[in-house]
Amino acid sequence: MAFQIRGLKSSLQGIVETYATCALNAEGLYLRFWETVASLELVGFRVRIAVSDGAATNRKFYNVHKSNFTGDPVTYRATNKFAADWGTIYFASDTCHLVKTTGNCTERSGPNSHRNLVVSILYTYFMLANWVLPSKHQ
Repeated sequence: MAFQIRGLKSSLQGIVETYATCALNAEGLYLRFWETVASLELVGFRVRIAVSDGAATNRKFYNVHKSNFTGDPVTYRATNKFAADWGTIYFASDTCHLVKTTGNCTERSGPNSHRNLVVSILYTYFMLANWVLPSKHQ
């Protein structure tokens, strides 16, 4: 696992922490994440957003922060207690990785496999389109 930084207003970028892991759970990720944030804030690098893939451990890591903002149905932010102003860190998914994973899973699925993701994705899209787009008959 690696923590990488990229400056939004500067050209600063690179890997700041690496950990060899075989089985990291959400609590272990929580500790390592906040240790890294504390180190970065200590040297003056403001942490505003954390981007990760949609792995189960990462999703559980987000849920560990659920108590920070009660009433939010989805955990997408956390209070940065290491920032001078106790700012907010936002959580985001790496969309390029998610699109690639969806494509790979769709390519491997089909009528002869144990699941047919093409039909599932089209059905989900159809359901969302019907939910989002207004009907002409209204």
